[in-house]
Amino acid sequence: MGCSISSVLVKSAQVRLRARSLFPGIHPHERVALAYFCYLALLSFFYPLTALDRLALFALPVAIWAVLRLETAASRPWSRVVRQWASLALILLAYWRLSWFGSTPPGQLELTWVRWDEQLLNNYGLRPAIESAGWIGPSILESCYLLIYAIPPISLAILYACRASDRANRHLLILFLGTFAAYALVPFFPVVPPRIAFPASVPPSYHGIARELNLSLLGRFNVAIAVFPSGHVALALSAALGLFHALRERALIWGLAFLFAFLVYVATIYGRYHYAVDGLASIVIVLAVWKTRGLWRTHEI
Repeated sequence: MGCSISSVLVKSAQVRLRARSLFPGIHPHERVALAYFCYLALLSFFYPLTALDRLALFALPVAIWAVLRLETAASRPWSRVVRQWASLALILLAYWRLSWFGSTPPGQLELTWVRWDEQLLNNYGLRPAIESAGWIGPSILESCYLLIYAIPPISLAILYACRASDRANRHLLILFLGTFAAYALVPFFPVVPPRIAFPASVPPSYHGIARELNLSLLGRFNVAIAVFPSGHVALALSAALGLFHALRERALIWGLAFLFAFLVYVATIYGRYHYAVDGLASIVIVLAVWKTRGLWRTHEI
């Protein structure tokens, strides 16, 4: 048993050394992003994309790598900070590129999942519990769902405010691993959101400003190809785990981050943005990749 564990550790160290030699100066979370975009480029061969779109997918990781290497070669304190913040844009880019991978009409999965949601919301009392204080509960949930778009810069700002910017790459690694792992599975599960597939199934009773903003943003910027697994839940939970990993001594901060992730999950169900299964799948995925973080961490800066 001891020999087996030792051999695994040795192989893991060898993998990290090879990664360092192949990607000099590239931080772990940036390698995750590069791996994701390379994956999308290869996946494009199995979808009816135009030659120009496929070329763009192959050029994207090359362009990102070139920019990162350029900054590494002429690195300055200010450029390293800009690089860290600019890397957050890769999350949006990763999400929007999914729009090239098609969609399908509702299928058998949705019919089953919507029945489970109806039981959860009605029979098990989730909707009455949320609406027990009138508009307050739904407004909180919709606001959390709306705030998810700002969570990456907010979480990074928290690290800087706590004078822990030297640990920011630890957080970003977890954030990228969990979020991109969920995004990578979206093309394989073209599940239509319940608010579109089943608009009459347990709709929210309250429609405030936050919900109108959410629907407007989804209508304009959502990739609209699938909702399984939930990117919102994956992003919220990954951010919470990232803060936990980087700021373990600040229990209040990461505790609130986990609470926020839970509220986002509930919001996806109540608002009919996702099926409950979507968020549950994201939780499983993020926790699974959390265990693999050591394979990507060749160094922490």
